[in-house]
Amino acid sequence: MGKNEIALKHDTFALFLKFKLALENTLEECKHIEKEGNEYNLVFSSNKKAKLKILKKNNILVFTISTDHGYSNDGRIIEIDCKLDGYEKILMYQFTTCPNFKPEQEPYEYPQFPQEINEKTYDAWSYPLHLNTIENLPYHLKVSKILFKLKKDYVFLLPITYGPGRTFITYFTTKNSFCIVHNAYAPTEWSSLTLFTIGFDKDPYNLVEKCFDVSFKVINKLQVLRKYKHYPKVFEYLGWCSWNAYWRDITYEKIIYAAKKFATLKLPIKFILIDDGWMEERNSMLISFKPNSKKFPKGFKELVKELKAMGYYFVGLWHTLNGYWKGIDPNGDIARTLNKYLINGPYGKLPNPEYAFQFYNEWYHYLCSCGFDFVKVDNQSCIGYHYGERLAINEVGTKLHEGLEGAAYVNKLDILNCMPHQPENYYNWYRSSIARCCIDYVVPHRKSRDKLHLYFNSYNALWLSQLVWPDWDMFQTHDPWALQQAVARAVSGGPIYITDEPDKVNDNLVRKLALPDGTILRPDVPALPTEDCLFKDPYNEPYPLKLFTKVTVNGVGEYGILAVFNITKKDNTLKVVLSPKDAKVNF
Repeated sequence: MGKNEIALKHDTFALFLKFKLALENTLEECKHIEKEGNEYNLVFSSNKKAKLKILKKNNILVFTISTDHGYSNDGRIIEIDCKLDGYEKILMYQFTTCPNFKPEQEPYEYPQFPQEINEKTYDAWSYPLHLNTIENLPYHLKVSKILFKLKKDYVFLLPITYGPGRTFITYFTTKNSFCIVHNAYAPTEWSSLTLFTIGFDKDPYNLVEKCFDVSFKVINKLQVLRKYKHYPKVFEYLGWCSWNAYWRDITYEKIIYAAKKFATLKLPIKFILIDDGWMEERNSMLISFKPNSKKFPKGFKELVKELKAMGYYFVGLWHTLNGYWKGIDPNGDIARTLNKYLINGPYGKLPNPEYAFQFYNEWYHYLCSCGFDFVKVDNQSCIGYHYGERLAINEVGTKLHEGLEGAAYVNKLDILNCMPHQPENYYNWYRSSIARCCIDYVVPHRKSRDKLHLYFNSYNALWLSQLVWPDWDMFQTHDPWALQQAVARAVSGGPIYITDEPDKVNDNLVRKLALPDGTILRPDVPALPTEDCLFKDPYNEPYPLKLFTKVTVNGVGEYGILAVFNITKKDNTLKVVLSPKDAKVNF
Protein backbone atom coordinates (compact mmCIF):
# COMPACT_ATOMS: atom_id res chain seq x y z
CA MET A 1 0.00 0.00 0.00
CA GLY A 2 1.32 3.42 -0.98
CA LYS A 3 0.67 6.67 0.85
CA ASN A 4 -2.61 7.20 -0.99
CA GLU A 5 -2.92 3.92 -2.89
CA ILE A 6 -4.21 0.40 -2.23
CA ALA A 7 -2.80 -2.54 -4.18
CA LEU A 8 -4.63 -5.83 -4.85
CA LYS A 9 -2.48 -8.70 -6.08
CA HIS A 10 -3.18 -12.27 -7.09
CA ASP A 11 -0.76 -14.46 -9.00
CA THR A 12 0.45 -12.23 -11.87
CA PHE A 13 -2.52 -9.86 -11.58
CA ALA A 14 -2.25 -6.46 -9.88
CA LEU A 15 -4.81 -3.67 -9.45
CA PHE A 16 -3.79 -0.34 -7.91
CA LEU A 17 -6.51 1.96 -6.53
CA LYS A 18 -6.59 5.68 -5.78
CA PHE A 19 -9.71 7.38 -4.46
CA LYS A 20 -11.59 10.61 -5.14
CA LEU A 21 -14.75 11.38 -3.16
CA ALA A 22 -17.33 14.15 -3.18
CA LEU A 23 -17.51 15.06 0.50
CA GLU A 24 -18.41 18.71 -0.01
CA ASN A 25 -19.83 19.50 -3.47
CA THR A 26 -17.05 18.26 -5.78
CA LEU A 27 -14.62 15.37 -6.05
CA GLU A 28 -11.55 15.60 -3.85
CA GLU A 29 -8.47 13.40 -4.05
CA CYS A 30 -7.54 11.26 -1.06
CA LYS A 31 -4.15 12.41 0.26
CA HIS A 32 -3.40 9.71 2.79
CA ILE A 33 -4.62 6.21 3.72
CA GLU A 34 -4.39 4.78 7.23
CA LYS A 35 -4.87 1.01 7.62
CA GLU A 36 -6.79 -0.46 10.56
CA GLY A 37 -7.21 -4.22 10.10
CA ASN A 38 -9.54 -4.73 7.12
CA GLU A 39 -10.56 -1.07 7.28
CA TYR A 40 -8.88 2.00 5.88
CA ASN A 41 -9.25 5.64 6.86
CA LEU A 42 -9.16 7.86 3.78
CA VAL A 43 -7.89 11.30 4.73
CA PHE A 44 -8.46 14.40 2.59
CA SER A 45 -6.83 17.83 2.58
CA SER A 46 -10.08 19.35 3.84
CA ASN A 47 -9.51 17.26 7.00
CA LYS A 48 -12.62 15.28 6.21
CA LYS A 49 -12.41 11.50 6.39
CA ALA A 50 -14.10 8.46 4.89
CA LYS A 51 -13.90 4.83 5.93
CA LEU A 52 -13.18 2.07 3.41
CA LYS A 53 -14.06 -1.50 4.38
CA ILE A 54 -13.04 -4.62 2.51
CA LEU A 55 -15.40 -7.50 3.24
CA LYS A 56 -13.79 -10.83 2.45
CA LYS A 57 -15.39 -14.20 1.86
CA ASN A 58 -12.89 -16.79 0.68
CA ASN A 59 -11.53 -15.43 -2.60
CA ILE A 60 -14.17 -12.69 -3.00
CA LEU A 61 -13.59 -9.09 -1.84
CA VAL A 62 -16.35 -6.47 -1.54
CA PHE A 63 -15.44 -2.79 -1.16
CA THR A 64 -17.72 -0.45 0.79
CA ILE A 65 -17.16 3.18 1.76
CA SER A 66 -18.85 5.51 4.25
CA THR A 67 -18.63 9.03 5.61
CA ASP A 68 -20.62 11.09 8.10
CA HIS A 69 -22.21 13.27 5.45
CA GLY A 70 -21.24 13.53 1.81
CA TYR A 71 -22.69 15.72 -0.91
CA SER A 72 -22.12 16.00 -4.65
CA ASN A 73 -23.37 19.03 -6.54
CA ASP A 74 -23.18 17.27 -9.93
CA GLY A 75 -23.91 13.64 -9.03
CA ARG A 76 -20.33 12.38 -9.26
CA ILE A 77 -19.82 10.82 -5.85
CA ILE A 78 -16.80 8.57 -6.25
CA GLU A 79 -14.03 8.00 -8.78
CA ILE A 80 -11.50 5.26 -8.16
CA ASP A 81 -8.45 5.49 -10.42
CA CYS A 82 -7.40 1.95 -11.34
CA LYS A 83 -4.18 0.72 -12.91
CA LEU A 84 -3.89 -2.84 -14.17
CA ASP A 85 -1.13 -5.32 -14.74
CA GLY A 86 -0.65 -9.03 -15.28
CA TYR A 87 -3.63 -10.25 -17.32
CA GLU A 88 -3.64 -12.14 -20.62
CA LYS A 89 -7.15 -11.65 -22.06
CA ILE A 90 -10.32 -9.73 -21.33
CA LEU A 91 -14.07 -10.29 -21.72
CA MET A 92 -15.81 -7.01 -20.90
CA TYR A 93 -19.34 -5.72 -21.27
CA GLN A 94 -20.00 -2.19 -22.52
CA PHE A 95 -23.41 -0.48 -22.46
CA THR A 96 -22.35 2.75 -24.14
CA THR A 97 -23.18 2.67 -27.80
CA CYS A 98 -25.15 0.55 -30.24
CA PRO A 99 -23.25 -0.87 -33.21
CA ASN A 100 -24.17 1.21 -36.24
CA PHE A 101 -25.59 -1.56 -38.37
CA LYS A 102 -25.67 -0.20 -41.92
CA PRO A 103 -27.62 -2.23 -44.48
CA GLU A 104 -24.94 -1.71 -47.11
CA GLN A 105 -22.22 -3.07 -44.83
CA GLU A 106 -22.21 -6.85 -45.08
CA PRO A 107 -20.50 -8.47 -43.32
CA TYR A 108 -20.63 -6.00 -40.47
CA GLU A 109 -17.39 -4.99 -38.77
CA TYR A 110 -17.62 -5.48 -35.01
CA PRO A 111 -16.57 -3.93 -32.73
CA GLN A 112 -16.48 -0.31 -33.84
CA PHE A 113 -17.21 2.86 -31.89
CA PRO A 114 -18.58 6.24 -32.96
CA GLN A 115 -16.59 9.37 -32.15
CA GLU A 116 -19.36 11.20 -30.29
CA ILE A 117 -19.30 9.18 -27.04
CA ASN A 118 -19.44 11.58 -24.09
CA GLU A 119 -19.96 11.66 -20.33
CA LYS A 120 -23.70 11.04 -20.58
CA THR A 121 -23.81 8.62 -23.52
CA TYR A 122 -25.16 5.15 -22.77
CA ASP A 123 -27.08 2.47 -24.62
CA ALA A 124 -30.07 0.26 -23.91
CA TRP A 125 -28.06 -2.93 -24.35
CA SER A 126 -24.92 -4.68 -23.18
CA TYR A 127 -22.33 -5.74 -25.77
CA PRO A 128 -19.49 -8.22 -25.13
CA LEU A 129 -15.96 -7.25 -26.13
CA HIS A 130 -13.11 -9.75 -26.47
CA LEU A 131 -9.82 -7.91 -26.02
CA ASN A 132 -6.15 -8.45 -25.37
CA THR A 133 -5.72 -5.01 -23.81
CA ILE A 134 -7.83 -2.10 -22.57
CA GLU A 135 -5.63 0.38 -24.37
CA ASN A 136 -7.16 2.47 -27.17
CA LEU A 137 -10.73 2.14 -25.92
CA PRO A 138 -12.92 5.27 -26.07
CA TYR A 139 -12.32 7.38 -22.97
CA HIS A 140 -16.02 7.59 -22.07
CA LEU A 141 -16.84 3.93 -22.79
CA LYS A 142 -19.11 2.67 -20.00
CA VAL A 143 -18.51 -0.90 -18.86
CA SER A 144 -20.62 -2.88 -16.38
CA LYS A 145 -18.23 -5.74 -15.61
CA ILE A 146 -14.93 -7.33 -16.70
CA LEU A 147 -13.68 -10.92 -16.64
CA PHE A 148 -9.89 -11.28 -16.87
CA LYS A 149 -8.01 -14.40 -17.88
CA LEU A 150 -4.68 -14.94 -16.16
CA LYS A 151 -2.13 -17.63 -16.86
CA LYS A 152 -3.80 -20.04 -14.43
CA ASP A 153 -6.79 -18.27 -12.86
CA TYR A 154 -9.58 -15.84 -13.64
CA VAL A 155 -10.44 -12.46 -12.10
CA PHE A 156 -13.92 -10.93 -12.14
CA LEU A 157 -14.53 -7.21 -11.47
CA LEU A 158 -18.15 -6.33 -10.73
CA PRO A 159 -19.17 -2.70 -10.01
CA ILE A 160 -22.15 -2.66 -7.63
CA THR A 161 -25.03 -0.24 -8.08
CA TYR A 162 -26.41 0.36 -4.61
CA GLY A 163 -27.03 3.90 -3.46
CA PRO A 164 -28.22 7.01 -5.29
CA GLY A 165 -26.31 6.46 -8.54
CA ARG A 166 -25.01 4.03 -11.13
CA THR A 167 -21.62 2.35 -10.60
CA PHE A 168 -19.62 1.48 -13.71
CA ILE A 169 -16.16 1.43 -15.28
CA THR A 170 -15.08 4.28 -17.57
CA TYR A 171 -12.38 6.90 -18.34
CA PHE A 172 -10.10 4.54 -20.25
CA THR A 173 -6.64 5.81 -21.11
CA THR A 174 -3.78 4.38 -23.16
CA LYS A 175 -1.87 3.33 -20.04
CA ASN A 176 -3.86 0.26 -18.91
CA SER A 177 -5.95 2.35 -16.57
CA PHE A 178 -9.59 3.26 -16.01
CA CYS A 179 -11.90 4.55 -13.29
CA ILE A 180 -14.67 2.92 -11.28
CA VAL A 181 -17.30 5.64 -10.97
CA HIS A 182 -20.46 6.10 -8.93
CA ASN A 183 -22.54 8.81 -10.60
CA ALA A 184 -26.10 9.80 -9.66
CA TYR A 185 -26.32 12.32 -12.55
CA ALA A 186 -28.04 14.78 -10.20
CA PRO A 187 -27.06 16.66 -7.03
CA THR A 188 -27.33 14.24 -4.13
CA GLU A 189 -26.39 13.46 -0.56
CA TRP A 190 -24.73 10.21 0.43
CA SER A 191 -23.26 8.49 3.47
CA SER A 192 -22.57 4.85 2.61
CA LEU A 193 -21.98 2.96 -0.65
CA THR A 194 -21.12 -0.57 -1.70
CA LEU A 195 -18.76 0.04 -4.60
CA PHE A 196 -17.47 -3.09 -6.28
CA THR A 197 -16.59 -6.75 -5.90
CA ILE A 198 -13.47 -8.48 -7.16
CA GLY A 199 -12.91 -12.22 -7.06
CA PHE A 200 -10.34 -14.83 -8.06
CA ASP A 201 -10.92 -18.48 -9.03
CA LYS A 202 -9.81 -21.25 -11.37
CA ASP A 203 -13.41 -21.82 -12.51
CA PRO A 204 -14.84 -18.76 -14.34
CA TYR A 205 -18.47 -19.86 -13.98
CA ASN A 206 -18.15 -20.45 -10.24
CA LEU A 207 -16.31 -17.13 -9.95
CA VAL A 208 -19.03 -15.07 -11.65
CA GLU A 209 -21.77 -16.79 -9.66
CA LYS A 210 -20.02 -16.34 -6.31
CA CYS A 211 -19.27 -12.67 -7.00
CA PHE A 212 -22.97 -12.04 -7.64
CA ASP A 213 -23.97 -14.12 -4.61
CA VAL A 214 -21.66 -12.33 -2.20
CA SER A 215 -22.39 -8.88 -3.65
CA PHE A 216 -26.16 -9.21 -3.46
CA LYS A 217 -25.97 -10.64 0.05
CA VAL A 218 -23.95 -7.60 1.16
CA ILE A 219 -26.52 -5.19 -0.29
CA ASN A 220 -29.39 -7.31 1.09
CA LYS A 221 -30.86 -8.10 -2.33
CA LEU A 222 -30.49 -11.88 -2.61
CA GLN A 223 -34.07 -12.08 -3.91
CA VAL A 224 -32.93 -10.34 -7.12
CA LEU A 225 -30.84 -13.40 -8.09
CA ARG A 226 -32.39 -15.92 -10.49
CA LYS A 227 -31.80 -18.86 -8.16
CA TYR A 228 -34.41 -17.43 -5.79
CA LYS A 229 -37.05 -16.77 -8.45
CA HIS A 230 -39.73 -18.76 -10.25
CA TYR A 231 -39.89 -19.27 -14.01
CA PRO A 232 -43.23 -17.87 -15.32
CA LYS A 233 -45.71 -20.46 -16.52
CA VAL A 234 -46.52 -18.46 -19.68
CA PHE A 235 -42.97 -18.92 -20.98
CA GLU A 236 -43.12 -22.69 -20.61
CA TYR A 237 -45.03 -22.50 -23.90
CA LEU A 238 -44.23 -21.47 -27.45
CA GLY A 239 -45.43 -18.00 -28.43
CA TRP A 240 -45.85 -15.44 -31.21
CA CYS A 241 -45.23 -11.68 -31.10
CA SER A 242 -46.69 -9.13 -33.48
CA TRP A 243 -43.59 -6.89 -33.73
CA ASN A 244 -41.58 -8.04 -36.77
CA ALA A 245 -44.71 -9.36 -38.44
CA TYR A 246 -46.65 -6.08 -38.44
CA TRP A 247 -44.37 -3.49 -36.79
CA ARG A 248 -46.57 -0.65 -35.46
CA ASP A 249 -49.24 -1.26 -38.09
CA ILE A 250 -51.28 -3.65 -35.95
CA THR A 251 -55.06 -3.91 -35.77
CA TYR A 252 -57.70 -6.18 -34.28
CA GLU A 253 -58.16 -7.80 -37.69
CA LYS A 254 -54.45 -8.54 -38.15
CA ILE A 255 -54.05 -10.09 -34.70
CA ILE A 256 -57.11 -12.28 -35.22
CA TYR A 257 -55.93 -13.24 -38.73
CA ALA A 258 -52.57 -14.38 -37.38
CA ALA A 259 -54.19 -16.34 -34.55
CA LYS A 260 -56.60 -18.09 -36.95
CA LYS A 261 -53.80 -18.85 -39.43
CA PHE A 262 -51.66 -20.53 -36.77
CA ALA A 263 -54.68 -22.45 -35.48
CA THR A 264 -55.52 -23.65 -39.01
CA LEU A 265 -51.95 -24.88 -39.41
CA LYS A 266 -52.26 -26.54 -35.97
CA LEU A 267 -49.07 -24.90 -34.77
CA PRO A 268 -48.32 -25.41 -31.06
CA ILE A 269 -48.35 -21.66 -30.27
CA LYS A 270 -49.97 -20.94 -26.92
CA PHE A 271 -49.21 -17.31 -26.10
CA ILE A 272 -49.60 -14.13 -28.11
CA LEU A 273 -47.76 -10.89 -27.38
CA ILE A 274 -49.28 -7.68 -28.75
CA ASP A 275 -46.33 -5.35 -29.28
CA ASP A 276 -45.94 -1.63 -30.09
CA GLY A 277 -48.64 0.08 -32.16
CA TRP A 278 -51.80 -0.63 -30.16
CA MET A 279 -52.03 2.71 -28.36
CA GLU A 280 -53.46 6.15 -28.69
CA GLU A 281 -50.44 8.43 -28.74
CA ARG A 282 -49.44 11.91 -29.76
CA ASN A 283 -45.83 12.80 -30.61
CA SER A 284 -44.68 9.47 -29.11
CA MET A 285 -46.48 10.19 -25.81
CA LEU A 286 -49.20 7.93 -24.43
CA ILE A 287 -52.70 9.40 -24.27
CA SER A 288 -54.72 6.56 -22.76
CA PHE A 289 -54.36 3.07 -21.29
CA LYS A 290 -57.09 1.97 -23.67
CA PRO A 291 -56.22 0.91 -27.24
CA ASN A 292 -56.61 3.05 -30.32
CA SER A 293 -60.32 2.76 -31.07
CA LYS A 294 -59.77 2.85 -34.84
CA LYS A 295 -57.37 -0.08 -34.70
CA PHE A 296 -59.18 -2.02 -31.98
CA PRO A 297 -62.85 -0.99 -32.14
CA LYS A 298 -63.91 -3.84 -29.82
CA GLY A 299 -61.34 -2.92 -27.18
CA PHE A 300 -58.84 -5.16 -25.43
CA LYS A 301 -61.25 -7.26 -23.40
CA GLU A 302 -63.07 -8.66 -26.41
CA LEU A 303 -59.81 -9.28 -28.29
CA VAL A 304 -58.27 -11.23 -25.42
CA LYS A 305 -61.50 -13.19 -24.96
CA GLU A 306 -61.52 -14.21 -28.64
CA LEU A 307 -57.85 -15.24 -28.58
CA LYS A 308 -58.33 -17.43 -25.54
CA ALA A 309 -61.47 -18.95 -27.06
CA MET A 310 -59.28 -20.05 -29.99
CA GLY A 311 -57.03 -22.00 -27.63
CA TYR A 312 -54.31 -19.49 -26.79
CA TYR A 313 -53.57 -19.84 -23.09
CA PHE A 314 -51.91 -16.49 -22.46
CA VAL A 315 -51.98 -12.98 -23.94
CA GLY A 316 -49.45 -10.24 -23.20
CA LEU A 317 -49.19 -6.53 -23.92
CA TRP A 318 -46.18 -4.33 -24.67
CA HIS A 319 -45.60 -0.94 -23.09
CA THR A 320 -42.64 1.21 -22.06
CA LEU A 321 -41.49 1.91 -18.52
CA ASN A 322 -42.30 5.60 -18.96
CA GLY A 323 -45.66 5.11 -20.70
CA TYR A 324 -44.54 5.47 -24.32
CA TRP A 325 -41.22 6.42 -25.93
CA LYS A 326 -41.37 10.08 -24.85
CA GLY A 327 -43.58 9.57 -21.84
CA ILE A 328 -47.20 10.52 -21.24
CA ASP A 329 -49.14 13.18 -23.13
CA PRO A 330 -49.72 16.13 -20.75
CA ASN A 331 -53.13 16.77 -22.33
CA GLY A 332 -54.29 13.16 -22.56
CA ASP A 333 -56.71 11.05 -20.52
CA ILE A 334 -53.95 9.60 -18.30
CA ALA A 335 -52.60 13.03 -17.36
CA ARG A 336 -56.09 14.33 -16.62
CA THR A 337 -57.06 11.47 -14.32
CA LEU A 338 -53.71 10.48 -12.76
CA ASN A 339 -51.76 13.74 -12.73
CA LYS A 340 -51.12 13.37 -8.98
CA TYR A 341 -48.97 10.32 -9.81
CA LEU A 342 -46.96 12.09 -12.55
CA ILE A 343 -44.10 14.56 -12.81
CA ASN A 344 -42.84 16.70 -15.68
CA GLY A 345 -40.29 15.15 -18.01
CA PRO A 346 -38.19 16.49 -20.89
CA TYR A 347 -41.06 15.93 -23.36
CA GLY A 348 -44.27 15.33 -21.44
CA LYS A 349 -45.24 13.66 -18.19
CA LEU A 350 -43.49 10.75 -16.47
CA PRO A 351 -44.46 8.32 -13.71
CA ASN A 352 -43.48 9.89 -10.39
CA PRO A 353 -41.11 7.42 -8.68
CA GLU A 354 -42.66 8.31 -5.31
CA TYR A 355 -46.06 7.13 -6.58
CA ALA A 356 -44.90 4.37 -8.92
CA PHE A 357 -47.04 1.67 -7.35
CA GLN A 358 -50.18 3.80 -7.52
CA PHE A 359 -49.57 4.67 -11.18
CA TYR A 360 -48.78 1.15 -12.40
CA ASN A 361 -51.52 -0.36 -10.25
CA GLU A 362 -54.11 1.79 -12.04
CA TRP A 363 -52.73 0.62 -15.37
CA TYR A 364 -52.33 -3.04 -14.47
CA HIS A 365 -55.72 -3.27 -12.80
CA TYR A 366 -57.21 -2.27 -16.15
CA LEU A 367 -55.05 -4.77 -18.08
CA CYS A 368 -55.96 -7.52 -15.62
CA SER A 369 -59.66 -6.72 -16.10
CA CYS A 370 -59.13 -7.17 -19.85
CA GLY A 371 -57.71 -10.66 -19.31
CA PHE A 372 -54.01 -10.02 -19.98
CA ASP A 373 -51.52 -12.38 -18.35
CA PHE A 374 -48.19 -10.59 -18.76
CA VAL A 375 -46.56 -7.35 -19.85
CA LYS A 376 -43.41 -6.65 -21.85
CA VAL A 377 -41.87 -3.55 -20.25
CA ASP A 378 -39.67 -1.85 -22.86
CA ASN A 379 -37.50 1.29 -22.92
CA GLN A 380 -36.21 0.71 -19.39
CA SER A 381 -33.10 2.57 -20.53
CA CYS A 382 -35.07 5.83 -20.33
CA ILE A 383 -34.25 6.45 -16.66
CA GLY A 384 -30.95 8.27 -17.12
CA TYR A 385 -32.09 10.30 -20.12
CA HIS A 386 -35.57 11.20 -18.85
CA TYR A 387 -35.02 11.57 -15.09
CA GLY A 388 -31.32 12.47 -14.95
CA GLU A 389 -30.05 15.90 -13.81
CA ARG A 390 -33.11 16.26 -11.57
CA LEU A 391 -33.29 12.98 -9.64
CA ALA A 392 -30.62 10.45 -8.65
CA ILE A 393 -30.99 7.72 -11.24
CA ASN A 394 -30.68 4.60 -9.08
CA GLU A 395 -33.15 6.00 -6.59
CA VAL A 396 -35.49 6.46 -9.55
CA GLY A 397 -34.78 2.94 -10.83
CA THR A 398 -35.34 1.40 -7.41
CA LYS A 399 -38.68 3.12 -6.84
CA LEU A 400 -40.02 2.58 -10.38
CA HIS A 401 -39.25 -1.13 -10.34
CA GLU A 402 -40.53 -1.61 -6.81
CA GLY A 403 -43.79 0.04 -7.82
CA LEU A 404 -44.10 -1.71 -11.19
CA GLU A 405 -43.26 -5.17 -9.87
CA GLY A 406 -45.55 -4.73 -6.87
CA ALA A 407 -48.41 -3.66 -9.12
CA ALA A 408 -47.77 -6.58 -11.48
CA TYR A 409 -47.83 -8.99 -8.55
CA VAL A 410 -51.14 -7.84 -7.09
CA ASN A 411 -52.71 -7.89 -10.57
CA LYS A 412 -51.29 -11.34 -11.39
CA LEU A 413 -49.18 -10.18 -14.34
CA ASP A 414 -45.78 -11.60 -15.26
CA ILE A 415 -43.06 -9.32 -16.63
CA LEU A 416 -40.69 -9.49 -19.60
CA ASN A 417 -38.00 -6.79 -19.22
CA CYS A 418 -36.66 -5.09 -22.35
CA MET A 419 -33.97 -2.51 -23.21
CA PRO A 420 -32.86 -2.99 -19.61
CA HIS A 421 -29.07 -3.41 -19.50
CA GLN A 422 -28.29 -0.49 -17.21
CA PRO A 423 -27.47 -1.24 -13.56
CA GLU A 424 -30.28 1.00 -12.29
CA ASN A 425 -32.66 -1.52 -13.88
CA TYR A 426 -31.28 -5.00 -13.33
CA TYR A 427 -30.17 -4.39 -9.74
CA ASN A 428 -33.85 -3.74 -8.97
CA TRP A 429 -35.65 -6.73 -10.51
CA TYR A 430 -37.00 -8.01 -7.21
CA ARG A 431 -39.61 -10.37 -8.67
CA SER A 432 -39.40 -10.39 -12.47
CA SER A 433 -37.42 -13.34 -13.77
CA ILE A 434 -37.22 -12.86 -17.57
CA ALA A 435 -35.25 -10.23 -19.47
CA ARG A 436 -34.14 -9.73 -23.04
CA CYS A 437 -30.52 -10.75 -23.43
CA CYS A 438 -29.37 -8.53 -26.29
CA ILE A 439 -30.25 -5.97 -28.95
CA ASP A 440 -33.19 -6.81 -31.23
CA TYR A 441 -33.23 -9.60 -33.75
CA VAL A 442 -32.94 -7.91 -37.14
CA VAL A 443 -35.46 -7.64 -39.97
CA PRO A 444 -34.80 -7.39 -42.92
CA HIS A 445 -32.53 -10.37 -42.42
CA ARG A 446 -28.77 -9.86 -42.52
CA LYS A 447 -26.40 -12.80 -42.30
CA SER A 448 -23.75 -11.10 -40.19
CA ARG A 449 -26.37 -9.52 -37.93
CA ASP A 450 -27.90 -12.97 -37.36
CA LYS A 451 -24.45 -14.19 -36.35
CA LEU A 452 -23.85 -11.25 -34.04
CA HIS A 453 -27.26 -11.83 -32.48
CA LEU A 454 -26.05 -15.26 -31.36
CA TYR A 455 -22.71 -13.84 -30.25
CA PHE A 456 -24.26 -11.09 -28.12
CA ASN A 457 -26.83 -13.40 -26.54
CA SER A 458 -24.32 -16.15 -25.76
CA TYR A 459 -21.82 -14.01 -23.89
CA ASN A 460 -24.34 -11.68 -22.25
CA ALA A 461 -25.95 -14.78 -20.75
CA LEU A 462 -22.85 -15.31 -18.59
CA TRP A 463 -23.83 -12.39 -16.34
CA LEU A 464 -27.53 -11.89 -17.08
CA SER A 465 -28.33 -15.50 -16.11
CA GLN A 466 -27.29 -14.67 -12.56
CA LEU A 467 -30.35 -12.41 -12.31
CA VAL A 468 -32.99 -13.80 -14.69
CA TRP A 469 -33.60 -16.38 -17.40
CA PRO A 470 -32.21 -14.71 -20.55
CA ASP A 471 -34.70 -14.13 -23.37
CA TRP A 472 -32.87 -14.44 -26.72
CA ASP A 473 -35.69 -12.49 -28.41
CA MET A 474 -38.27 -13.49 -30.99
CA PHE A 475 -37.17 -14.61 -34.45
CA GLN A 476 -38.70 -15.43 -37.83
CA THR A 477 -38.83 -19.02 -39.03
CA HIS A 478 -38.71 -17.89 -42.67
CA ASP A 479 -35.32 -16.22 -42.06
CA PRO A 480 -32.74 -17.90 -44.37
CA TRP A 481 -30.65 -18.53 -41.22
CA ALA A 482 -33.60 -19.50 -39.02
CA LEU A 483 -32.25 -22.94 -38.15
CA GLN A 484 -29.34 -21.47 -36.21
CA GLN A 485 -31.71 -19.12 -34.41
CA ALA A 486 -34.11 -21.96 -33.59
CA VAL A 487 -31.41 -24.24 -32.18
CA ALA A 488 -30.01 -21.39 -30.08
CA ARG A 489 -33.46 -20.66 -28.61
CA ALA A 490 -34.03 -24.35 -27.91
CA VAL A 491 -30.93 -24.63 -25.71
CA SER A 492 -31.06 -21.09 -24.27
CA GLY A 493 -33.15 -22.07 -21.27
CA GLY A 494 -35.44 -19.08 -21.77
CA PRO A 495 -38.60 -18.24 -23.73
CA ILE A 496 -39.13 -19.25 -27.36
CA TYR A 497 -41.42 -17.15 -29.49
CA ILE A 498 -41.60 -16.35 -33.18
CA THR A 499 -42.57 -13.16 -35.04
CA ASP A 500 -43.38 -14.38 -38.54
CA GLU A 501 -45.83 -12.78 -40.88
CA PRO A 502 -48.61 -15.40 -40.73
CA ASP A 503 -48.44 -16.34 -44.41
CA LYS A 504 -44.66 -16.81 -44.34
CA VAL A 505 -44.30 -19.02 -41.27
CA ASN A 506 -42.22 -22.20 -41.66
CA ASP A 507 -44.63 -24.58 -39.99
CA ASN A 508 -42.23 -27.54 -40.10
CA LEU A 509 -39.61 -25.65 -38.12
CA VAL A 510 -42.18 -24.31 -35.64
CA ARG A 511 -43.35 -27.83 -34.81
CA LYS A 512 -39.80 -28.79 -33.85
CA LEU A 513 -39.70 -26.09 -31.18
CA ALA A 514 -42.45 -27.47 -28.92
CA LEU A 515 -44.56 -30.48 -28.08
CA PRO A 516 -48.06 -30.65 -29.61
CA ASP A 517 -49.54 -29.02 -26.50
CA GLY A 518 -47.19 -26.04 -26.93
CA THR A 519 -44.78 -26.95 -24.12
CA ILE A 520 -41.15 -26.14 -24.87
CA LEU A 521 -38.49 -28.56 -23.64
CA ARG A 522 -36.26 -26.27 -21.63
CA PRO A 523 -32.91 -27.38 -20.23
CA ASP A 524 -32.28 -27.07 -16.49
CA VAL A 525 -30.07 -23.97 -16.70
CA PRO A 526 -29.39 -21.17 -19.21
CA ALA A 527 -26.88 -22.04 -21.93
CA LEU A 528 -23.41 -20.47 -21.66
CA PRO A 529 -20.26 -20.46 -23.81
CA THR A 530 -17.94 -23.38 -23.07
CA GLU A 531 -14.71 -22.58 -21.27
CA ASP A 532 -12.49 -23.13 -24.31
CA CYS A 533 -14.34 -20.38 -26.24
CA LEU A 534 -15.04 -18.07 -23.30
CA PHE A 535 -12.12 -15.83 -24.30
CA LYS A 536 -12.37 -16.47 -28.02
CA ASP A 537 -14.19 -14.09 -30.35
CA PRO A 538 -16.14 -16.56 -32.52
CA TYR A 539 -17.24 -13.79 -34.87
CA ASN A 540 -13.78 -12.45 -35.72
CA GLU A 541 -11.66 -15.53 -34.99
CA PRO A 542 -11.83 -18.87 -36.84
CA TYR A 543 -13.27 -20.62 -33.80
CA PRO A 544 -16.71 -22.17 -33.20
CA LEU A 545 -19.26 -20.81 -30.77
CA LYS A 546 -19.96 -23.67 -28.38
CA LEU A 547 -22.76 -23.51 -25.83
CA PHE A 548 -23.38 -25.90 -22.97
CA THR A 549 -26.27 -26.65 -20.67
CA LYS A 550 -27.78 -29.71 -19.03
CA VAL A 551 -31.04 -31.54 -18.52
CA THR A 552 -32.13 -33.88 -15.75
CA VAL A 553 -34.26 -36.87 -16.70
CA ASN A 554 -36.17 -38.06 -13.67
CA GLY A 555 -35.15 -41.55 -12.63
CA VAL A 556 -32.35 -41.65 -15.19
CA GLY A 557 -29.81 -38.92 -14.48
CA GLU A 558 -28.22 -35.69 -15.66
CA TYR A 559 -27.21 -35.20 -19.28
CA GLY A 560 -25.05 -32.53 -20.85
CA ILE A 561 -26.14 -30.67 -23.97
CA LEU A 562 -23.77 -29.00 -26.41
CA ALA A 563 -24.77 -26.76 -29.31
CA VAL A 564 -22.14 -25.63 -31.82
CA PHE A 565 -22.41 -22.76 -34.31
CA ASN A 566 -20.24 -21.32 -37.04
CA ILE A 567 -20.77 -17.56 -36.69
CA THR A 568 -17.47 -16.47 -38.21
CA LYS A 569 -17.70 -13.21 -40.11
CA LYS A 570 -15.79 -14.69 -43.06
CA ASP A 571 -17.65 -18.03 -43.12
CA ASN A 572 -14.47 -19.91 -42.25
CA THR A 573 -14.44 -23.68 -42.44
CA LEU A 574 -13.96 -24.82 -38.86
CA LYS A 575 -12.66 -27.92 -37.16
CA VAL A 576 -14.69 -28.59 -34.04
CA VAL A 577 -13.52 -30.61 -31.06
CA LEU A 578 -16.19 -31.69 -28.58
CA SER A 579 -15.72 -33.34 -25.23
CA PRO A 580 -18.07 -34.37 -22.39
CA LYS A 581 -16.11 -32.05 -20.10
CA ASP A 582 -17.34 -29.11 -22.21
CA ALA A 583 -20.82 -29.66 -20.73
CA LYS A 584 -19.62 -29.51 -17.09
CA VAL A 585 -21.58 -32.63 -16.17
CA ASN A 586 -20.45 -34.84 -13.30
CA PHE A 587 -20.13 -38.52 -14.21
